[in-house]
Amino acid sequence: MPSFVIGRHELLTTPEEINNPNATNSFPLAAILGEGMPMPLPGNTVHVDDVAMVHVAALDPKIEGNQDFVVSAGGVEGIRWNDAKEIVRRRFPEAVGKGLLPLKGSTVTKVWKIDGGKAERVFGFKYRGFEEQVVSVVGQYLDAVENGKAVR
Repeated sequence: MPSFVIGRHELLTTPEEINNPNATNSFPLAAILGEGMPMPLPGNTVHVDDVAMVHVAALDPKIEGNQDFVVSAGGVEGIRWNDAKEIVRRRFPEAVGKGLLPLKGSTVTKVWKIDGGKAERVFGFKYRGFEEQVVSVVGQYLDAVENGKAVR
């Protein structure tokens, strides 16, 4: 059971598709693009590649069946959505300077304590952090804006 899934989506090719308000990639983009979210969001996220890895790894016959796995990075305290702005400021300074990423929005984070540690222990991996999640989706968004398409 994943939390909010964040990361590059190969089938999305326009800025509008990538920032679709009905999809979870729009959650970090809201604060970055100056919109913000109209309500608080739980600060529980996971990189799309981690979700895919757990789904495939769970098929291994060595994994005991009838188990549930919470798939969520960030530990019990989770993430803070507005931290995405500082990540973008550091990792994409040129795009911020050009005004492509205005960083003027704000999203209130609701703490919802969930623990995804069991999946890490059972499947022997470490989650990609919020920074990698944000860099993944913002990188795809900028590819779409600057190149007219999303490229890998």
